[in-house]
Amino acid sequence: MEKLEKLFTKEQFVSGTESSSRQTGTLAKSSPGRKQGIAAMNSQENSKIELLDSKKSLAVNIFLRQFKVPPSKLLEEISSCDVVHLQTEHFQKLATFLPDSAEIEMLKAFTGQKEILGVAENFLLSISEMPSFRLRLDALKTRCKFEEDWSRLKSQLETVEKACKAVLDAKKLTQFLLLILETGNYMNSGSYAGNAAGFKLSSLPKLTEIKANSGRITLLHYIVSEVQRRDPGLLSFPNDLEVLNEVLKIPLETLESEVEQVIKEIRDLQGGLEESPELKPIFHSWLKKASEKAEELRKTKEAAYVLGKSKMAVYFAVPFETF
Repeated sequence: MEKLEKLFTKEQFVSGTESSSRQTGTLAKSSPGRKQGIAAMNSQENSKIELLDSKKSLAVNIFLRQFKVPPSKLLEEISSCDVVHLQTEHFQKLATFLPDSAEIEMLKAFTGQKEILGVAENFLLSISEMPSFRLRLDALKTRCKFEEDWSRLKSQLETVEKACKAVLDAKKLTQFLLLILETGNYMNSGSYAGNAAGFKLSSLPKLTEIKANSGRITLLHYIVSEVQRRDPGLLSFPNDLEVLNEVLKIPLETLESEVEQVIKEIRDLQGGLEESPELKPIFHSWLKKASEKAEELRKTKEAAYVLGKSKMAVYFAVPFETF
């Protein structure tokens, strides 16, 4: 044992004194002051009353720790419906752990001071005590989300409309496509396809598939060389269509449904607030403006889709249903 002490005992200097004590591994005794400090800390932690299950309590605490302000500040913003620190994703997350009826009953049955409740319990109890708290949070989320969605969707729809106009007005593109048609008719002369009035856009990739006898030159190479010889200016048509690069980033398949969803959310909120005399006056002014902006969004969508489907489908001779 003496050898063990010599090998593993460290000299520990106590702050504020010149004396030293010997500490063996982790078996050294703590000073009375340290014991009292740890006991005080444990006493403070144990004094908090936790009523929620550990999983929900942990989720709420993790949620609250992401903010640089205390929970009381967030509660103040929710109560006044004047949020600064909470954004759409925060309300969406908050909705996942709101207390159910049984939890609300349990929390409200607590008759002691709120200060001794756990952080999660205190936060959810305070929210549940607000009038129409679920509708309140939904209204705040919808307001945040609408402003974000409206700006994004309005910009995307305007880009689609701009792109459609660019294609319809692209005279150089039309002339280039006409040259492709003439070349195709010449190559197919004498056959049933030799006098075509047009061609499908889906057939354009064939220009790179049809190769000359040498195997190195494609039909597209030939057409481009002819354009360079006849009218080099036609080859600048991509410059007139740069907006198409922006359209490629837009999810056209879901754009229309997203617009309809945003409009529906405003209508649903209007209906819900009609049943809440406490919240209706708070959101009335904003909701009126939001309804006007939603109608503006609907008109922008219709204008974009009239160009994008009706006129573009006719222009490219594509069935409206499949365009």
